[in-house]
Amino acid sequence: MKAILTLVCWANFVAATPTAQPRRQRFGSAFLGTLVLLCVCAVSSIASPIGYVMNNSQFGTVDVGTGVFHQIGPDFPEASEGLAAGPNGRFYTIGFSGNLYSIDSATGMTTPVGPTGLDDCSTPTSPCGRTSSLTLGSFDGNLYATDFDNNIYTVNPATAIATQIGPTGIPGVPFIPGPSTDGLLNIYEQTLFGAAGQLYSTFTTFVLDPGTGVVNMVAAPSLYRINPSTGVATLVAPLIGPNPVLAINGIFGVNGTLYGFDNFSSHIINLDLQTGGVSFTGDVDPSAGIIPGAQAAVPEPASVGLTGLGLALVFLSNRRRANRQARFQAAAGPGFD
Repeated sequence: MKAILTLVCWANFVAATPTAQPRRQRFGSAFLGTLVLLCVCAVSSIASPIGYVMNNSQFGTVDVGTGVFHQIGPDFPEASEGLAAGPNGRFYTIGFSGNLYSIDSATGMTTPVGPTGLDDCSTPTSPCGRTSSLTLGSFDGNLYATDFDNNIYTVNPATAIATQIGPTGIPGVPFIPGPSTDGLLNIYEQTLFGAAGQLYSTFTTFVLDPGTGVVNMVAAPSLYRINPSTGVATLVAPLIGPNPVLAINGIFGVNGTLYGFDNFSSHIINLDLQTGGVSFTGDVDPSAGIIPGAQAAVPEPASVGLTGLGLALVFLSNRRRANRQARFQAAAGPGFD
């Protein structure tokens, strides 16, 4: 759709640009600049929101209108969890080792910041203590992490050091996530996100039998509001959607609408912050995999560039017109108004 609008805008420009009346050429730059701005507005009004996402091993974007995933940059140095927006315009994720990484959104390149102090749970022989990290998120320019007991921490983006705020009261994870020795899958889903001036979390844990598809729910999917000063969480509502099993993650907001991902059904979702209602809006590109972290990516870089081009053209045209006016006044002599 954006490509169609671009072609229509360009065709209108070509058709409207004067060629037989040279005296009207002086309006070409202003016309083009205004046209570019109008086209950008039209494109922006119908463009689907874009989310920056991570899928444990890759960084990229997902168009929530089409579900298309686009990887940006190389794979992560290690499996990671959560995506947080830092105060310096960079994104952050936390490795299963407990190390914090920063991500350049333009190139996808990761830079190790350092160990957070949370336990290593990156290999089968890792300690995987109760202070191993569950996820990383952000709110109001600050980074937050949780551990297996759902204690919440602030994380310093410059030093990587995690400082405990306190227990949230959200149920902890009673197992080491991943395959168990009896062939079952121990699964949890948690996201930390800011919305409506508050810090929120969604959380669920369950055990899946991959052979039969039977799910044993340990902690029902729920939405919580967290006090960032005390760490205490308040249950807002159970998450209720089209399916009885929901694995909600990667919540982000665009223009008052909350988007996210159900990693159990591979759907894009909308979340109602008041009721906990979940509605499916589309399918995620299978290449995106499991998405345990997301952040809004608006406005789109192309729109920003086009807007700048339009403003520059209008500015240059107006400056040239002012220069011509000044020269004409000088030639006309005193008394010209």
